[in-house]
Amino acid sequence: MSNDNHYGASILGSSQKSFQVAKVLQKLNVPIVSVYSKSYDEAEGMVEALGLKGVTSVYDNINNMWERDDSSWVFVGMPINDHGEMIVDSLYHGRHVLVSNMFAKNIRELSLVCNAMKENKKILMDANPVLNSKLLNHLNCYNFDNTAVAKDIGRVFSVSINFGKGILRSMDSVPYNNTKLLYDPNRDYTHLAIGAAVALCGSRLHFAGAVNNTHRNLSFVEGSCVLNNEFEQRISVNISNYNVLPNSIILGGEYGYVKIKNFLYTLEVEIIDIYGNRKVYSYEDEVRRQYVLPKDLYPSYEDVQVAATVLDFINAFNYDFDYVYDNDLNHFRSSLATERLLAQMLNND
Repeated sequence: MSNDNHYGASILGSSQKSFQVAKVLQKLNVPIVSVYSKSYDEAEGMVEALGLKGVTSVYDNINNMWERDDSSWVFVGMPINDHGEMIVDSLYHGRHVLVSNMFAKNIRELSLVCNAMKENKKILMDANPVLNSKLLNHLNCYNFDNTAVAKDIGRVFSVSINFGKGILRSMDSVPYNNTKLLYDPNRDYTHLAIGAAVALCGSRLHFAGAVNNTHRNLSFVEGSCVLNNEFEQRISVNISNYNVLPNSIILGGEYGYVKIKNFLYTLEVEIIDIYGNRKVYSYEDEVRRQYVLPKDLYPSYEDVQVAATVLDFINAFNYDFDYVYDNDLNHFRSSLATERLLAQMLNND
């Protein structure tokens, strides 16, 4: 059962990411029609933590949810291995799909996802925080000459992406912490690092080589690769979950360089010119104005990032299906490029 109410959502999965998205949906006044989890108790616990008991339906049987709910879109926040199946199921039940990260675990599953999307003419968007980073999208190679940063450092020749234990964050202050269904952070290292390269340097990146011992199931990660694009930029990606590798991006230009610290959680860049002079430039006010996200409701960058991604996704409903994909409003080409490069890296270990 489905309708055209583009603001009613179902949440698939009771992970911490699902809870974070649900909290943002409440602030955006988007109705949460239902929560599904393989564990009824966990879904019910999340609904209670949101203060929606008696308002939002709870399911541990996905078929019952499809039959009874009238949501028009879903957020998939389940463990990664369930993403492909849940996306295909959702598309064939007439829902648009926003998925937390990685929409397929192999090429066969990716093919099933793409076929379901095309057959049902529904919007599929990867909420990967680097592919949807407002900072990285703003500084990407196709737009860079129009940015304030370009005036300071000139043409960018090299990009270095370092992704290590700097991404790990304490969950102690989170009011709802269902660790049972949290993603294994090791599985995201390579995907997020490659995704950052795509967000900055374009979906036409090609693989130049790798030196790594990245395990194929991504249970441990340590390695590096070099990528190139049509602008003759050289992109090096260094990844590790063994040591305290800094979580940062360096853009090397003609007249200086840009440093982005902890790039998953910031809207700030530090600019250093050839004389060593430093200044900080923030895009936070610009993004908050664009999406109307006041600081009292959305205090952290993570809140801003999630809210902006949800609003971009909902806004895509206003356009024709082909227009959305032709103009990559849902970053679909970026998602496919990330999957392609990730497969190439793993095949070169």
